[in-house]
Amino acid sequence: IAFMLGARWDKCNGVILAKYDEVAVNTAAKLHNSAWCKKGDKKAVLIRLTVEELIKRYAVGERNFSNANLRCATLINCSLPKINLSFAKLNAANLKETNLLGAELTATDLSEANLSYVELSNSSLMKANLSKANLSFADLRSANLQAANLQEACLYQADLRGANLSFADLRSADLTEAKLQGANLTNTQLTLTESEKAALLI
Repeated sequence: IAFMLGARWDKCNGVILAKYDEVAVNTAAKLHNSAWCKKGDKKAVLIRLTVEELIKRYAVGERNFSNANLRCATLINCSLPKINLSFAKLNAANLKETNLLGAELTATDLSEANLSYVELSNSSLMKANLSKANLSFADLRSANLQAANLQEACLYQADLRGANLSFADLRSADLTEAKLQGANLTNTQLTLTESEKAALLI
């Protein structure tokens, strides 16, 4: 698209134009089945991305896939450490047993996703939507889940030791046998009795 418009690609998902021509931009975007917005617009552009393309681009060193649309994608047992999927749409995706060590998942939509046995230690999930997600047996040690939505999520035997869960919403989440030692639960919303909270921290 940058080439077609005589513009410069910003190495992410933006094009820098010396002169703004809406007709030309619309035409180029339509030819590539893409959506676009002007700088400063508040609506995120979600780029449609196939699993095959993601894996291929990751293999050659690309790490920034922010705003990608991977809804319902199947990424079972993949190795994608340090990937940037912030603001991406991964709701209802299957990421079982995938390595997302140190991943950037800020404000990512992972609602109803299968994240069982996923490696998410040291990852950033600030403000991520994980409502109704399956995080059973997931490794979330030292992950940043500040202000994340985990309502009705399954965290059965999940390892959350040292995780930051401050201001996170864990109402109706299943925390059976979850490990929460050293986790930051400041202002965390939990539908547990004080004795249940204490039992989780043992």
